[in-house]
Amino acid sequence: MPPKISNYWRLIAMQKMCALIYAVLPLLLVLIADHSKIGAVTAPPYGPLAVNGKFLVQKSTKKTVKLHGLSLYWSQWQPRFWVAETVNRIKCGCNSNVVRAAMGTQRSFGGYVANPAAEYAKMKTIIEAALDQGIYVIVDWHTGDDLATDEINYAKEFFTKIAQTYGKHPHIIYEIWNEPLKQTTTWEAVIKPYSKTMVELIRKYDKNNVIIVGTPNWDQDVDIVAKSPLTGYSNIAYTLHFYAGQHNEWLRTRTKTAYNLGLPMFVTEYGIYSEPKNEANNLKELALWYKLLDSLTCNVYPWCDNQQHLQPSLLDHLWEVHLRQAEVSKQRSKLPRLNSV
Repeated sequence: MPPKISNYWRLIAMQKMCALIYAVLPLLLVLIADHSKIGAVTAPPYGPLAVNGKFLVQKSTKKTVKLHGLSLYWSQWQPRFWVAETVNRIKCGCNSNVVRAAMGTQRSFGGYVANPAAEYAKMKTIIEAALDQGIYVIVDWHTGDDLATDEINYAKEFFTKIAQTYGKHPHIIYEIWNEPLKQTTTWEAVIKPYSKTMVELIRKYDKNNVIIVGTPNWDQDVDIVAKSPLTGYSNIAYTLHFYAGQHNEWLRTRTKTAYNLGLPMFVTEYGIYSEPKNEANNLKELALWYKLLDSLTCNVYPWCDNQQHLQPSLLDHLWEVHLRQAEVSKQRSKLPRLNSV
């Protein structure tokens, strides 16, 4: 017969068992919650992406892919659009497979630097809506006036949280500096060192997702960057921005130069100025841009989904499409359903 166990030792054993259960219970709950969250995520159309030479490709097949979608407006100025329904409308109403979330940063404008918790919550909403809808999301550190280097500690904090929380999902694309502005903000002296710092920080937590690097002069000097791009990193692309009617053949020439030098480019923002006196010409310029970008297999995203009365914006506060740019977009067939849901 086994030896008898006193009530004292039974009590000790039960206490230890209870202590063990309480110790591991929080971990089990976290694992269950995390598993539930992952199960709710819808895979994006091409799965993980990669940069192969000057092209964006599906990582598993190495086939070139094209993303098409819309950019949101500055987060602090249009908060009512930073909701899950916006992502649904962008996906379903515009046949999009990506949304760009422009995280406003400046303290003076009430952005992330002034209100980090409130602004991060907006980004969280858009990212998780994109995960749910199964589309890619460009997480854009949307700073201007060359404040990225001044705000670098905030940028580090922001991208660390994003990469740690969401970097495991192939939906995530990082845009680390929206538009370096001033002529004095040169590639070699300012933008390139900043970009190296941010790329290395993100890669601590997210080894693979694509990172988009800003280029000088409102993302127009892509030809300069093409001569001295970042080296030693994978899945890096570079930003090109244009507004038809303002940035015409001279910028298309730079774009072709950068392409011929092998620079992978994303058009994360573009638009058209539709003032009546130049409307016909601007539409012709936009058509020329579309023709070039199609030939280069560039990914493009119109600016922006908002209620501001800005000529480059695509949607107004009634969710109606500005007809001129929308009609050209439909003819182009990249956004075949530019209508409200």
